[in-house]
Amino acid sequence: MSKTIESTVEKLPQDLAKAGASGGQRVFVTVLDEEEFAKLEALRADLQVGLDDLDAGRVGPLDIDAFIAELHDRHAAKSPVS
Repeated sequence: MSKTIESTVEKLPQDLAKAGASGGQRVFVTVLDEEEFAKLEALRADLQVGLDDLDAGRVGPLDIDAFIAELHDRHAAKSPVS
C-alpha cells in the first residue's frame, strides 16, 4: 500500500509518523520549489476537471487510434527535421 503525504521539510518526520510510516518502509521524497508546486497543483486541477466531466457524462467515446495518430503528428511537427 502506498500513501501520498504533502509536507514541508520541517514537518516531514511528524507527518510520516502521523501517517503510520514505520522504520521498515521506504520513503520517496520529491522536493518542489514554488513554481514546480504551482505546476503540480494546476495539473491536479486539470485532471479533476476531466474526472468531473467523466462523472457527469460529458465525455464521449475515445477513438484511441485517432488519438495516438494525433499525438504522433504533434510530436513530428515539433521535432526538427534532420
